[in-house]
Amino acid sequence: LALQWRDIACNRGVLVVRKSKSGKPREVPLTDRAAAVFRDLCGARGPLPLVGEDLVFPEIAAMDPVWGALSVSVGFRKAAKKAGFAGLRYHDLRHAFCSGLAQLGVPLSTVAILAGHSSMTVTQRYARHVPRDATREAIALLGKAVPSPAAPAVSTAPPAANPTLSGDAR
Repeated sequence: LALQWRDIACNRGVLVVRKSKSGKPREVPLTDRAAAVFRDLCGARGPLPLVGEDLVFPEIAAMDPVWGALSVSVGFRKAAKKAGFAGLRYHDLRHAFCSGLAQLGVPLSTVAILAGHSSMTVTQRYARHVPRDATREAIALLGKAVPSPAAPAVSTAPPAANPTLSGDAR
């Protein structure tokens, strides 16, 4: 909620997380749709100021830290319920993101990078929900990727005479 306009690289379609859990900044690629929305917003807002904060959500930042966070959570829960997702929490979105990527076949190492996880153990906890047919589909993909060995050529010609076996060898 402290996202600043300088943290959105509209031209590259990435969002910069300056304060992550690991303490290291990282870039998160945006979907084409999200990148387009931010490009439109960037264009509408004009040039960035050279100094000071320039928050994307200044209304939220202006709220009291405790009551503001509570207000955002309550607003999120109300919106989720209205959309038919009663009980949905922010953290559930993170879980859905990781699980969805895993179900689409994205390698867990890539899921870990996108989610900013510090270890594969964390990623595996989020991405453990695999569809019932995922293993069968994985083997089918492997079967398509690995070429079948060529069948040996079958000759219809009579075998050639071997001069060492015909008694002509001296």
